[in-house]
Amino acid sequence: MDKIDKAKGSLLAGAIGDALGFEIELDSLEKIYQKYGEDGIQNYRLYDKEAIISDDTQLTLYTAEALIYNDDEINLLRDIHSHYLDWLKTQLKVLMPNNNFENPNISKIQHIEGINDIREPGMTCIYSLMNRKIGSMEKPLNDSKGCGGLMKNAPVGIYYGARSDKNILDIAEISAQIAAMTHGHPLAYIPVYCMTDIIVRIFREDRDLEEMIIDAIEDTDMRFCKSKYIDYFTDLSKKAIRLAKKTDNKDIDNIINLGQGWVAEETLAIAIYSSIKYKNDIIKAIKTAVNHGGDSDSTGAVTGNILGVYLGEKSIPKEFIEPLENRYLIEEIAEKLII
Repeated sequence: MDKIDKAKGSLLAGAIGDALGFEIELDSLEKIYQKYGEDGIQNYRLYDKEAIISDDTQLTLYTAEALIYNDDEINLLRDIHSHYLDWLKTQLKVLMPNNNFENPNISKIQHIEGINDIREPGMTCIYSLMNRKIGSMEKPLNDSKGCGGLMKNAPVGIYYGARSDKNILDIAEISAQIAAMTHGHPLAYIPVYCMTDIIVRIFREDRDLEEMIIDAIEDTDMRFCKSKYIDYFTDLSKKAIRLAKKTDNKDIDNIINLGQGWVAEETLAIAIYSSIKYKNDIIKAIKTAVNHGGDSDSTGAVTGNILGVYLGEKSIPKEFIEPLENRYLIEEIAEKLII
């Protein structure tokens, strides 16, 4: 499988999980069952023949764009932050129309319909960016462990994973720093470190998915061994692996056992569970990841990001790619991350 197929697979499958989950993001499990039956949502609800994305995919594309056009890695965090400020401006036009927020205007995608629409943006991202300061692990802006730092970082693993000049741990560190810009709790950026480690390993290694995920968890455990939260994170991640191998439980019962995905460690745990359980069926994995009554678009997006690298674009049925909002833009950006 070539690198472009992996990159397209990750961004497209992430957007598919986002679009499928976005339709039920705020619904309880009971409401999902009432609307779609006991199997939950299985297909897109189309708007003008399109499956629309949420802020998860919007910010993923802004992250990717910043990586593509950055020519000075010393200023990478500043450039990514500036791209996020461009995204913020598009949101404030509706959320706070009287706000005098100046726009850096460095993004090439901010004027594209669907990329600049209001799609249930995470308020931690909104308020952190309005602060204008760049948060860090050492100087956090807040104590949020929401998944807003996780759902937008797949391009980091793709961009650097495709290049052999960077160590996997250094790449994961960059990704964690990006997450910490907006989300200050250790359990916001620790899972990002792990997810990026997973994606880079999949890009560079030809091994069983579970083995690579276990290695990424071990890397994360070593990096954050002094954090009082690391044992909780590793225990939850390993629990997801154990549950994925159980055959006597329903998926929904296992996912409820892991959480709802509103916080980053639960989002990643649900993605790990779904990816391992259905490692050869990307759509089944995504459907499993979204049908739980929690942060469905984010758990679907992260599952798609991980398994999309593992299985590639060719594994995704066309009926889930063709209606996807801005699919050609997503494919173009995925290619540029590699080339």
